Amino acid sequence: MPNVANFAQSSQTWAVPNAVQNPIQQAIQRTIDAEYISVALPSNYVFYDFKDLKAQTFKRKHLRKLLQAQENRDPRAMAEVLNSVITCEKGYTDLIYRLTPDDYTYLLWWERVHSLPAMPYVQVCMCQNEDHIRRVESGELKPETLRNNQTISKANLDTVELPKDYKLDLSQFMPQSIKEKYPQAKLRVPLNYDWIDMLEYSQSQISDTDSEDGLLWFMTGTAACLLDVDLGGKQLSYKEKFELVDNLPLGEADLLDKATQNLPKYGVQQLINVKCTECGAVSQVRMVLNAHSFLPSDDVSGGA
Repeated sequence: MPNVANFAQSSQTWAVPNAVQNPIQQAIQRTIDAEYISVALPSNYVFYDFKDLKAQTFKRKHLRKLLQAQENRDPRAMAEVLNSVITCEKGYTDLIYRLTPDDYTYLLWWERVHSLPAMPYVQVCMCQNEDHIRRVESGELKPETLRNNQTISKANLDTVELPKDYKLDLSQFMPQSIKEKYPQAKLRVPLNYDWIDMLEYSQSQISDTDSEDGLLWFMTGTAACLLDVDLGGKQLSYKEKFELVDNLPLGEADLLDKATQNLPKYGVQQLINVKCTECGAVSQVRMVLNAHSFLPSDDVSGGA
């Protein structure tokens, strides 16, 4: 399937109206003397009914499970590893799925800098220079010349937090036909269970050879993550929500696209400038964490 992580990321540089301590600052300023540590999520918990998530640092067993999840291309298994080291005052056993994807990404960074604070991070980047790519396609250069390993010794994370009184209202973007069929339907910020359901469903729908068609699939896939349809205690499945959105008239589908554009921008990001060792082209790359990001080894063959 296409690289979902890269597709999901925007080239937009976020403004930082409200700076929040990034995970590295927290790691330096805290003395870790307890089994669990409270985590200041960038959402400020405005989307949740719990207000204090606590996390443990990873152990060796967690790294092993992360790598197994990566090898199997299993996003749910990776989430389960993180779920096993977090808790909250509500006692939820499925806490990781109740987070927004932005808080989930932040939590991954939190684990990275707390569990492996001294280990350099290696980002695997692919050169985007069109001339370089053409020379590889023609056989003049080997494909591996496109690959560049960037070692990061100190992470410079930009973190944006939501105001504690932030309110999200997407009701104006609800398509009329969905209102009529499901009067109880709501639009809300996507949660991690929506995102993981989408990734799993996409793996069954998109072949490894898809490119543009795969990206177009996510126009519907991402919009379906916004829908919350409670059928008397039972939620409409992701597949059902996808089909519901996919069959909307174009005008109504455009409303959901506008709703996606109006979701709040918050969380942690890190942009780095990478120079290709072969052609010298410089490009800006958004760093991506995956299971291999936590592997204390020089082997980065499965990097982001």
